[in-house]
Amino acid sequence: SEALTRLRATTRGLRLVTNQSQETPAATLARLHALGFHVDHQHIFSTVAAVRCLVDQKQLRPIFLLTEGALEAFEGVPMHEPN
Repeated sequence: SEALTRLRATTRGLRLVTNQSQETPAATLARLHALGFHVDHQHIFSTVAAVRCLVDQKQLRPIFLLTEGALEAFEGVPMHEPN
């Protein structure tokens, strides 16, 4: 947490990128908070979030092979007749 504080003081912006693909960004945020890191949800970009953006932009209807936790990030995405 002290390292993040120093980074924030010396940079123009801070974003955390994670390749965690089995949990939602909200779960990653909760885990970071539990470890004592003070970050906001808008500062985390995960593989799950990147895929959700792509699915939305291209209006995809994918077949999901995800954990239940990761599947939560795709609420509202149509899953009928995958394309």
